[in-house]
Amino acid sequence: MASCTSLKHKALLFTVYSAGLRVSEVVTLKPVHIERSRKMIRIDQGKGRKDRYTVLSDTLLKELGNYWRNYRPEEWLFFGKDKDKHMPVGTAQKIYYNAKKKAGITKGRGIHTLRHYVESNIMGSVT
Repeated sequence: MASCTSLKHKALLFTVYSAGLRVSEVVTLKPVHIERSRKMIRIDQGKGRKDRYTVLSDTLLKELGNYWRNYRPEEWLFFGKDKDKHMPVGTAQKIYYNAKKKAGITKGRGIHTLRHYVESNIMGSVT
């Protein structure tokens, strides 16, 4: 994430990593889904068209606050070229690949790798 020069790109990747989101979930996040007081992120219509919640860490909250102050997202947290539309999934994947290449990382495939990294670390610490 340190290789990201764009605050928006860093916030996007950090959100996937920290909250364990799928790429389709992160690009369709809305600012109203960030529940600061409860430290939760609401995911509407995730996999299996189910709604769910995930944890909003203090570090992610700080990162999103910095992003918010600079970009002022309206309908979509991570908007595309048009602020009225969410970022396409393919764009999020390209952001991941560019950051990975810039950092010199050769392992891992797509942005979903960040989600699995979190899952494996959480499950590894529980067992």
